[in-house]
Amino acid sequence: MEFIENKGQWGDWLKYKAATPSGDVCLEQDGFRYILQDADNNYKQDYYHHGQTQQKPILKFHVYKVTFEGANISEMEGEKPQKIYYNYFLGNDSSQWRSGIHPFRDVNYNKLYNGIDMHVSSEKGNIVYEFLVHPGSDVSQVKLKFEGQDAIKIKNHNLVVSTSVGQTTEMKPYVYQYINNNRVEVPCEYSLKNNVLTFNFPDDYDHSQLLII
Repeated sequence: MEFIENKGQWGDWLKYKAATPSGDVCLEQDGFRYILQDADNNYKQDYYHHGQTQQKPILKFHVYKVTFEGANISEMEGEKPQKIYYNYFLGNDSSQWRSGIHPFRDVNYNKLYNGIDMHVSSEKGNIVYEFLVHPGSDVSQVKLKFEGQDAIKIKNHNLVVSTSVGQTTEMKPYVYQYINNNRVEVPCEYSLKNNVLTFNFPDDYDHSQLLII
């Protein structure tokens, strides 16, 4: 997955954007915005463009936002730039055109919370984000507020977000530390209250070592 930096080709409310099979994910300074599309949208457009119907299709989308509650105005930077690039020629005003924009494989949120950074990447077409909790930092600072979804619940240790165009699932958190050069998994569960997601550590963890969620 590629993260394309916003250099003026889009509205100034987002910093990076990634396309997934089910829609776009906009990376903003204070959170993620998911723009999901109905699975039938592509078929509707194909039928119309190929003359199989004369009626302009009505496409369905659903947007919900995940806000990093209480976070700092983080420093965002792309990592692992790619050789390919994108050009955006929108409208007749050449001053608004943007060209030579190289996408990144990863994006970092530096100092998102006090002593906590976040690394965003992808795996098999899915967004992957990791919180890096540095030694001595308070992991309870991390609070993710969900807004705009139809429903949200924890099911089988996963977070399931329901929208008008389908569901998205955030898998059970995988948390670990390196203790004596060995990767040690740390038990962790989601906790959801008033649409705010936090992380619960039933057996605690070693606060003197880096914690990766």
